[in-house]
Amino acid sequence: MERAQAEAATWLARLDAGSADPAASEDRIAFEAWRDADPLHRVAYAQAVAAWEAIGRARLPESDQRQIEPVAQAEATPSFSRRSLMRAAALALPLAIGGGFAWQMMTGPAYAATAVGEQRRFHPVPGLTVMLNTSSSIRWQMRDEYCELWLDTGEAALLLPGERLKHVLLHCGDHTLMLGAGEYNIRRRDGQAGEVLVMSGAARVAAATPAGPAARASGGQILHLTPVATDVSTAPAQAVDAASAWRRGEVVFSGETLGTAIAEYNRYLDRPLVITDPAVRALRIGGRFETLQPDSFLTAISSTFGLQVKPGDGVIVIERNSSGQ
Repeated sequence: MERAQAEAATWLARLDAGSADPAASEDRIAFEAWRDADPLHRVAYAQAVAAWEAIGRARLPESDQRQIEPVAQAEATPSFSRRSLMRAAALALPLAIGGGFAWQMMTGPAYAATAVGEQRRFHPVPGLTVMLNTSSSIRWQMRDEYCELWLDTGEAALLLPGERLKHVLLHCGDHTLMLGAGEYNIRRRDGQAGEVLVMSGAARVAAATPAGPAARASGGQILHLTPVATDVSTAPAQAVDAASAWRRGEVVFSGETLGTAIAEYNRYLDRPLVITDPAVRALRIGGRFETLQPDSFLTAISSTFGLQVKPGDGVIVIERNSSGQ
């Protein structure tokens, strides 16, 4: 990261001094080639521009600082100065949208999200692989020695071999954890609750917080995160199976109630499944199904429990068979 920061400072100095002109094609190509060669270059340059602007602003009298924004807004014709192009170069970081997936990086943490039913695998920084599950969002920012990551919603799998990047500082609700080299599955629940399944490696709560004392989990364990406690338990085989299954586009049930199974399946569906009968919701089911193809799941519960499936207003209704079967 230090080398990237030094190179970013060199580019910034060249652009500011005029020895490299961002509007000239050769300079622009050279700069963009350097910037796009490594995600760390993008982060380093964005940070350099932010620091450069902060220093420049700090040199102005307070009265002049207050006038900067109104004056800029009052200009009728945009001015493409060298500094505006430098700023644009720093902000011209990935925004890739396809089927709802978004990835955006500016001077602060980068951001990625998936739509309902979508899953994406990508490399936010060198040495870290992230797979986002349906309807999930995540932010990250590279620090000198580690990557800081926030799971805001949903679920993500992290693979950290530990060769180029040694640690990830994970924020999940009110909890902050340090993850070493390994494989992890992190899921946010309602509110501030969540869980970290350590498939390999080790995770520890960075420090004792109002939400609970410091705790540590190793391979085959789960850190349960709630607003009032942090608990560690052995991961049941079903949890490990489920964490692996969603990456293959599958959902696995091992004796859960039909109500629980429906809630899990609905994470992947634009048209949710609905059960209003408490007795039907209490039925238990097992099996492996495709997340985006609920037909086999609906066929299974219909034939096994004698239920009928019918379309509703934007939903799919599951109820007892009216014939009394």
